[in-house]
Formats: sequence, C-alpha cells, structure tokens
Amino acid sequence: MMKKKKIKTRIEVAFIIPSLRSGGAERVLSFVASHLDRKRFNTTLVVIGSEKDRAYDTTNELKVIFLNKEKVRYAFYDIFEYLYTRKPDVVMSAIAHLNSMMAIIAPFFPKTKFIGRETIVQGSSVSGKKRFINFFRLQKYTLAKIVCQSDDMYEDLKNNYGFPPSKLVKINNPITQQFVPKKHSLQGNALKLITVGRLSKSKGHDRILRCLSKLDIPFTYTIIGKGPLESRIFSDIKKYGLETKVNHISFTKEVKKYLEESDIFLLGSYVEGLPNAIIESCAVGTPVSAFDAPGGINEIIETDVNGYIAKSEDEYIGNIKKIASRTWDPMAINNSVTKKFAPEIILQKYEELFSGLVEEQKLNLINGN
Repeated sequence: MMKKKKIKTRIEVAFIIPSLRSGGAERVLSFVASHLDRKRFNTTLVVIGSEKDRAYDTTNELKVIFLNKEKVRYAFYDIFEYLYTRKPDVVMSAIAHLNSMMAIIAPFFPKTKFIGRETIVQGSSVSGKKRFINFFRLQKYTLAKIVCQSDDMYEDLKNNYGFPPSKLVKINNPITQQFVPKKHSLQGNALKLITVGRLSKSKGHDRILRCLSKLDIPFTYTIIGKGPLESRIFSDIKKYGLETKVNHISFTKEVKKYLEESDIFLLGSYVEGLPNAIIESCAVGTPVSAFDAPGGINEIIETDVNGYIAKSEDEYIGNIKKIASRTWDPMAINNSVTKKFAPEIILQKYEELFSGLVEEQKLNLINGN
C-alpha cells in the first residue's frame, strides 16, 4: 500500500538570528516569531548562540533551537542540515553577515523563500559603504525579499546598492511590550534626561555629552547600555565635568520604568535602522529630542506632538529647553506611535509577506518556473 503524502496545513517559517542577547534585531524577530497566527503558521526560532545569553523571553508555543556556536560562520553546516531536514516554506534572517550566509545557502533550497532583514542604513553608516557592499552583492540575487525598517533604508538599498524595488518591502518595527502612558509630565527641580542604546560610535553619545556640557538648566542624565565605546564615553563625561550629573546602567530589565520616570529621551544617533528606544519612550509618554539622521527618525517624531528633530547642536540644546518649558500630553505622545507601530499592525504585514511568497512559490511550481 502506498504511503499517503502528508499535506501541510500551516506555513512553516524558520527565523534565524545570531543570538538572544539584548538588541533590536533579536527583540523584533523573536517577538514576530512568537506572535504569528498559530492557525496559519508553524514557526521555529533558530538561535546561533547559547541559551545562557538569552535576554528575551519567547512564548511557550514557539520552538526555539540553540546551536551553541560562538560565531555565525561556525553555524553554516548546522543551519544547512536543519534546512535540509525541515524544509521550511520561508526562512527569515537578520543582520548583514547572517543574511549573507543565507544568500549563499538559498540556491540549494529552491522551494524555500529566503528573506533578509537589514538593521541600519548602510550607505550612511559610520563603518563605511565600501567595506559593506560585498555583503549585499549575493543577497540581491538569491534572497526573495529584503525587509527594510524605514523609508530611509528602502531608499538606501535601492539607490546606493541597486536593489530592485520588487525585492524590497518596508515593515516598521513593532512595539514589543504593553505600554500604558504615564498620567502626567514629570518635571521636578532638575530635568531628568535618558538615553537607551548600545555604547557605539553610531549612537552619538559624544555629541549628546557636548550639548549637555552647554546646557544651562539643572538636569540629571541616565545612560542605559553597554558597548565598545564605554571607556571613551566615560572619558568624555570627565572631560566635560559631568560626573555628578550622569548615571550609567549597563543592563536592566526595567527600561520601561526608567523611561516613565524621565522627562526627555535624548537620541544622538548619526544613523539608525528604526530606533526602537524612542518608539518605546513615546509609548510611555516621554517626548524625544533627536538629531536629524537617516534611519526612520522622521517617521517616528512628530513636531510638537512627541518631540523635535535638530539639524545642529545649538538647535538640539534649544529643543531640550523647548521640551522642558511646556506641558506635554502623554496620551497624545503614546497615540503618535501606537497608530503606526502597534503589534497587530506590524504582525499583519509580516503574515501577508509570508503568505504572499508561499502563494507565489505555488504558482511558480504549477507553471513550471
């Protein structure tokens, strides 16, 4: 008797990420993997790193596989074996070097649709475009889609790297936690300022500290994050005489509490992808002072509603004072981001992307392509 072929009732999606350490890409993809419609999608999260580095929780329904590899390149054969065994309909990866590995693997699995998610506007990156361009060469031809977090990223990949628009899709980052806006603006004797993010060159802590050294109103400043520029940032704090005004927290699971207790979020980035930290600040009702930089900042900040964008350091200082001088409506600030980045809005876009690619693959097989 012939064995009946098992018919898939749900779309198989594998999400592959370098680790579950704290980071924007890790947070977003683990959240999407955990919250896709279980009636339509069977999802697995493949983590190249170790479970001991886990900073984000996932739902009990989500299968998580840890490969326990120190570097992405060491996981090539494990990922290949997993894909050969499971044969998912869709594979989604994040961060440039992992996307490049998936672009090498993709031709071996013609029935699977591979998607990469980029994390930064590379053409404006402080690391330089020349070094990065080789990563994209293969992705352009073998990945089915590249998810762009912002309009700036979409335009960057199209204009600076020659990606055809048919390969690109813009999906903003979702708000990954439940945020209730605070009841009122918190203004005491000293302005409470905060920045949350990796301590790296692109985040622009240097120019925030320069601006604060010229700010002539009382304030305290909390920096949450760790990274390679920590010693240089502390050196700048000392150079500007800000030691008594700055508090550093390398890691905390209570970011929401710190955002709620702050008056202004300071973003100094030179380049972004789509900054989750300022979306979350707005979600709790704390306004933002940011510099004009590529990476979706202008898709988040609405002038006089949730903050201001500055083109110079003098304007940035002025915007801090402007925010401090008026009363803000936390509910209006919250609404400014939930109307665009609420999880149900973003999850629907991912579900439509995955379903559309699978339908396209079915049509190609029927037509013999």
